[in-house]
Amino acid sequence: MSASMRGFEIIGTTADVGIVARGRTLAELFENAAVGMFAIIFGGASCQVDASDQKRIHLFSSDAEALLVAWLSELLWYFDAELMVARSFRLRVESKAGQTERAGERAGAQPAVLDAAVGFVPLSEAGIRPVVEIKAVTMHNLKITRRGENISARIIFDI
Repeated sequence: MSASMRGFEIIGTTADVGIVARGRTLAELFENAAVGMFAIIFGGASCQVDASDQKRIHLFSSDAEALLVAWLSELLWYFDAELMVARSFRLRVESKAGQTERAGERAGAQPAVLDAAVGFVPLSEAGIRPVVEIKAVTMHNLKITRRGENISARIIFDI
């Protein structure tokens, strides 16, 4: 499966790495961003083990961009602190901005909420090893945009 068909594309920057994530809904965009972040961490390899630990995540933020950073940062925390790899996602993301957007406009200028059930696999059981250390998810040039039926976001990670 090509990177563009997976719902994200890895992009390079001078000193960091990033992705352009895409989706037809904010929930799909957030899921593809998470999958893309872990693709960077594991050098494109993916965990083939079924999730064994389910966690609920509830986040609220001032806008969809800040919510996306909080979401990815939360998953990165589980990875760094608890050595857990996010494997499966059931998300609901709501933003009042999503109801009134026009083509090319910012998709995240209103308060946003995320509710998720995330399936995790312990790193020791994942069968893959990290190759890139992501230190943080940044707000640098982050903008969620909607063009017609598609939503995209460019996300830069501090490595």
